[in-house]
Amino acid sequence: MRAPRSRTGYVQEQVNIGSAPPGSKVKWFRSASDEPRFINTVTFDSKENAPTLVMVHAYGASQGFFFRNFDALANRFRVIAIDQLGWGGSSRPDFDCRSTEETEAWFIDSFEEWRKAKNFSNFILLGHSFGGYVATKYAL
Repeated sequence: MRAPRSRTGYVQEQVNIGSAPPGSKVKWFRSASDEPRFINTVTFDSKENAPTLVMVHAYGASQGFFFRNFDALANRFRVIAIDQLGWGGSSRPDFDCRSTEETEAWFIDSFEEWRKAKNFSNFILLGHSFGGYVATKYAL
C-alpha cells in the first residue's frame, strides 16, 4: 500500500546557513572550509496571512516524519518543516562536539543561522522528541 501524497502545494529549498556566526562555540562554524552548509526546508504555503509554524523532527529522523500532518496543518498555518543539520536532506558537516554544551550549540546555532537566512522574526516552533529539546533550548 502506498502512502498518501500531500495535496497541499509546497516549495523545497536548501537554505545556506553560512559558516561563521560570531561567538559560536562550535568548531565547524569557525572553519575556513568552503564546504556548503545548508538546511533542507519545505514550505507549505496554502493559507495567506496565516501564522508560521516551524516543525523540527526527532533524533535520526527528517521532515518526512511529519508528512501525514502537513495537509491538515496547512489549513491553518504556513507550515515549514526543516531537516536538522546532519539529517535528511541537509548538509552533513563533521560532528566533532566533545560536550553537551557544544552539541546543543551545534543544533541551536545552525537553527538560528537558518532563521536569520529566512528572515523570520515571529513564528510558532514545534518539535518532536529531540526536536522538542532543540526547540525548547532555542526558545530559552
